[in-house]
Amino acid sequence: RNQLMNGDFQIVQRYSGSQMTSAGYLTDRWYCSANVSSDTVCDLSQSALANSYFPRVARIGNVGSPSNTIRQSIELPMPGHFGQFAVGTQWTFSCYVQDGTPAPTDPAFGFADTSGGSNASNQTLSNPVVTTENAIPGYTRYKTTFTVSVTPNSSNKCAYVRWVGAGTVLTGNQLENGPVATPYEVIPIQNQIANCQRYYYTNYDGSYPLDNSATTQYNLMLCATGTPNATSATFEDAIVNFPTTMRKEPVTSYQSVDGATARLYSNGFGNTPIRTASGSTIMKMVQVTNSGTFISGAVYCDAEF
Repeated sequence: RNQLMNGDFQIVQRYSGSQMTSAGYLTDRWYCSANVSSDTVCDLSQSALANSYFPRVARIGNVGSPSNTIRQSIELPMPGHFGQFAVGTQWTFSCYVQDGTPAPTDPAFGFADTSGGSNASNQTLSNPVVTTENAIPGYTRYKTTFTVSVTPNSSNKCAYVRWVGAGTVLTGNQLENGPVATPYEVIPIQNQIANCQRYYYTNYDGSYPLDNSATTQYNLMLCATGTPNATSATFEDAIVNFPTTMRKEPVTSYQSVDGATARLYSNGFGNTPIRTASGSTIMKMVQVTNSGTFISGAVYCDAEF
């Protein structure tokens, strides 16, 4: 029933491990915008609460000012089509806020072309109120119930909801049909990651450094495609198979095993530039400039709005 993915920030493919300093994705499916800069907070951490129901929380904005926004886009069935969000339908948007931190403010709903909100058709919602529906110790639950009153523009690809925070520490975000904030829907993690990988996928989980070690080279070894070069017996091509079909052919970037950008590692040669890359919603094929006995590196595939 929850229209939002990764509402409790379980999936952290995108998380950089540090505070954001510019607008972009805090973690999978969650985009921070507005005043994100080096002097404001938009960060993710493990919950400080003992035996917490939620594994992670996001801190949005600074107490007082400046504030930040956090938003998620919801894929529509086709551009310009309202999908489940027809005019007159009623929805409840809720979240859990860690006790002792400010309530979220200025929620909004709308339709847009991109995650950043371009060409938006939106409506401002009533500020959330405290609800005792399905309370969890250590958190205060807030909700706002609204009736859809806007329609998408012809090029809008997604609907979205938004919170504004000024030092707000929140988690357990949910958007559901009707007037009631029902229990937070816990989705098995394997389903959550598959859902998120429709929009973003990487073969590098960040649990080890890009230090050019043999372990890193082997962990990030890409699948060779075709047959080796007839003369050198080395590979020039590698393929990245996506674990789930992505929303569109992703924009792809690369990082070698020592952290060098726009490079992959070719064993027997070293870092080498990308010669060509082609793909689809199910795979990416990469050809490097200099061939080796195997090819390794981190591949980042972004199919968000």
